[in-house]
Amino acid sequence: MDKETRVHIDVARTEKREQLAGEKEPKENAGIEKGKVEDKFSKMSNEIAKLCQKLTDKKDSSRNNDYERQILYDIACYIKNYDRILYSEISNTIFGLYDTNIPSEITEEKIGNMQTNISKEALIKSSLP
Repeated sequence: MDKETRVHIDVARTEKREQLAGEKEPKENAGIEKGKVEDKFSKMSNEIAKLCQKLTDKKDSSRNNDYERQILYDIACYIKNYDRILYSEISNTIFGLYDTNIPSEITEEKIGNMQTNISKEALIKSSLP
């Protein structure tokens, strides 16, 4: 099979996948208009991105437990509103920090901040009544 034939087959397969993807709607979204699903997904993505930004911020001594409790509250509200976490958005945030335009020192600092802040949030949550 020559290269041109393979390209045509790949294009046909891609078109078929796209056609099938458009025809089959996931069960969890059955009966929901496509625009509403996309809008909900957009809101979920934006909220997770904001939470990730808060978690990558460096905490300084001027911040107190109220700030940390606010992050926990925001996470709890997100889960209550959407009943799931978009891990893909968390991954996008982490991999985005490894962009070649961002100095490695900043990337390492932000990843470290995120890990530390997640650990702190877990400790605070375990101490709540």
